[in-house]
Amino acid sequence: MMLMSRIELIILILVATAMFSCQSEVRDELPLNPNILFCIADDWSYPHAGVYGDDVARTPNFDKLAKEGILFNNAFTASPSCSPSRAAILTGQEIYRLEDGGLLFGTLSQKYPRYNALLGEAGYAVGSTGKAYGPSDMTTEGWQENPAGKEYLEIELDAPEGIRNTDYAANFDAFLNDNKDGILVWCFRTSSKV
Repeated sequence: MMLMSRIELIILILVATAMFSCQSEVRDELPLNPNILFCIADDWSYPHAGVYGDDVARTPNFDKLAKEGILFNNAFTASPSCSPSRAAILTGQEIYRLEDGGLLFGTLSQKYPRYNALLGEAGYAVGSTGKAYGPSDMTTEGWQENPAGKEYLEIELDAPEGIRNTDYAANFDAFLNDNKDGILVWCFRTSSKV
């Protein structure tokens, strides 16, 4: 095995020092318990948002959220199918480890810890709108609510046939009104179809 030259060692030390100091600065700027807004959309691929450099797509609200928060620049789906992909997001597990939860129309077992439930236990208010976890038959596992959290779907818009009529903004306001004093986790998933 070759030993590092002095120059390579110095470069390695400088890079490690820079990485540590950058992480420290970011850590110092973040609130202790930040609110979390998790947005995911069906069939919306990179780079089709202004914040990613797309000159055609106009996404001013998404761009503003991304600039004020944390934007994932290197993320991939765990599965090209909806419910397995959502199960992987909720649990942080590869789909092959989730048994029936890794299948389309499968059911996510309650034995797998979910990030939103763990945050709920830590005092966060958790809610979702749009396409939360599913499609699946959650009654077979005894779920009392969607594994993605309490769903806010009651407020609807007039929408053309074939377009989902969920009023995302109004449902988010209802979630905020229900949880005025808490720290928040909101899962927002959208689809252009019902």
